[in-house]
Amino acid sequence: MFKKILITILIIIGIGFILIIYNPLKPNNLCSNLDEEACFNNEQCRGVYGPSSCNWIGHCTTDEAYKGCELLSIKNQEKVKQDKILCQNTGGKWKNTKLSQSDECDCQQYYFKENEGCVSNQK
Repeated sequence: MFKKILITILIIIGIGFILIIYNPLKPNNLCSNLDEEACFNNEQCRGVYGPSSCNWIGHCTTDEAYKGCELLSIKNQEKVKQDKILCQNTGGKWKNTKLSQSDECDCQQYYFKENEGCVSNQK
């Protein structure tokens, strides 16, 4: 009886490792197989970052490493496009950022306000 339970547990663990390695549920899209540079240069994609390694009990390193690339939703693509145009039309400079998971507007001494663009801190 003990042997059957042990074999069952080992089979379950083995299947779990195979699923982790091959991840058949991972979506396959135009971003999913891109390297970091190609992902960064594609406006439809966003890089996914996380700890460079984790041990078997879930303790992870504190550094950030490229983990893959994902497709932005159509809604998020439109929002980024609108923010970029608004930023540039109000005097800002659009910057692509890797680790922040989003692009951002550099308004210099001003700040970026949604639906308004670069605005002064003064009221």
